[in-house]
Amino acid sequence: MPTGRHRVSTMVKQFIVVLTWALALGIVAQAQESARPQPKERPISLKLSAESANVCLGSFVPLELTITNQSDRELKISKLDVWRNFYFEYLASDGSKKTIGYLVSPGRTEDYVRLRDDIFSLKPDATYTTSFRFPLGDPRYFEYRSTYILKLYYKDSANSNFVSFETYDCNSHF
Repeated sequence: MPTGRHRVSTMVKQFIVVLTWALALGIVAQAQESARPQPKERPISLKLSAESANVCLGSFVPLELTITNQSDRELKISKLDVWRNFYFEYLASDGSKKTIGYLVSPGRTEDYVRLRDDIFSLKPDATYTTSFRFPLGDPRYFEYRSTYILKLYYKDSANSNFVSFETYDCNSHF
């Protein structure tokens, strides 16, 4: 009949064997995971710039976007999706910070279809530069002087850096 000491010794040995197996399996799984080629974080990068830091209320902000294909394959990009989704922040007249998700869509169906079907190819490591006039006509957000920061999103694939601009009333006399 085994003594209490012998039973503890046997249990310790069994525990060590189980622990060794668990560690070995963890090391093998980790090695397999690191051996897999890791995809690049985002297939494209977006660099946004504003041509003007001061713009009139009711006008537009001239923007330029450089898209870089960071993937290992050629990408097809719809021009409709390039200038569609924005995010911006500004200080409201009461001093509170407002954060807005903003969708820009062509007003006419034929413009929407034309842009949706206007697709360009971007080879790996290639860049494409395009420009857009971001409209400041929506009085819910652009009715008085303020400083804005603006960012662009391309689908769920990437987002750009922030650019800032300030609006002012071009019709007012100081």
